[in-house]
Amino acid sequence: MGRTESVSFQVHPKDEQSQIDLMQKFHWNMMSTQEIKTIDNYLEQRGDSIYQIKNSQHYIKLAFCRDLDLPNLDKIRELESEYHSIHISKKPDITGFQWFLMMGAFALTWGIFSSVAGFFSLILGFAAGYSVYHFLIKPGYDLKLQDYYEVRDKALARKQRIFEELDKLSLKSAGEVAAAN
Repeated sequence: MGRTESVSFQVHPKDEQSQIDLMQKFHWNMMSTQEIKTIDNYLEQRGDSIYQIKNSQHYIKLAFCRDLDLPNLDKIRELESEYHSIHISKKPDITGFQWFLMMGAFALTWGIFSSVAGFFSLILGFAAGYSVYHFLIKPGYDLKLQDYYEVRDKALARKQRIFEELDKLSLKSAGEVAAAN
């Protein structure tokens, strides 16, 4: 066996197979997998009380190796680096302040009209909260969502392009090996 490079890292158990599949696309061969479960128990005093603290971890340690004599290794490394540099941010969410505005409008309207209008004040409160959401919060949130989806789609297209290039390199490498034999 020729010279190899190796790498190991930890993943969540539910991500194990997808990570293995991803690494194999970049011509890494799995050497080992190890499930790690740790539990840490200790006592902690807070004021006059003693509490038992329990911390646990559960992860999978994966180890991979790759042949350094692999054809097109520099190009594969370049594509791998580009792939890992692509970041897809978290989908935007309605913030706590926006919920505060919406519920504040509801509570204020209900508080003002509850003594006079009874059940009707509840309906007015919901209408006020919905109005704040629909006219003040939703337009900005929709713009954030639109930007998020555009960026995400571009990132996913870049990842797909990288996989297509890897497939071409794999076919090219297989053809070179077959021609040498």
